[in-house]
Amino acid sequence: MVIEQSLFFDLTQLSSDGVPFEGSLDDEWKFDFSVSDARWMVCTNQEDMTGRLLASSLAFECRIMHYLIVRILLLRSSNLAQVSKEDLMIMWVFLTGRQIDWAHLVRYRMHKAMRSNAPLPYPYLITLFI
Repeated sequence: MVIEQSLFFDLTQLSSDGVPFEGSLDDEWKFDFSVSDARWMVCTNQEDMTGRLLASSLAFECRIMHYLIVRILLLRSSNLAQVSKEDLMIMWVFLTGRQIDWAHLVRYRMHKAMRSNAPLPYPYLITLFI
């Protein structure tokens, strides 16, 4: 099924304001983002900033934010307790008040799932399209 971009915007009513995000930093943000600074913003224990970042080491608000990211925004079915670099970038975006083009991100994630023969994310949107 192919859905025109205008129909996608009408059906989802997602904002297309902001920077297109595809799991890596846009040129606009490259000089502002650093993994260590982002980890410093979200972690409660600042002792080991080089190892794996787990949800249990996040501050309470960031732990809730991470849960929403992995369960709703950037759906995934495994490794939910580990904070990926992409999750960290999204949390950094929220905490610094930057804007993401959510429509672009959802389209990108759905297209990416089709290439790898993975289950399609965002079942509500698929139902809406059908």
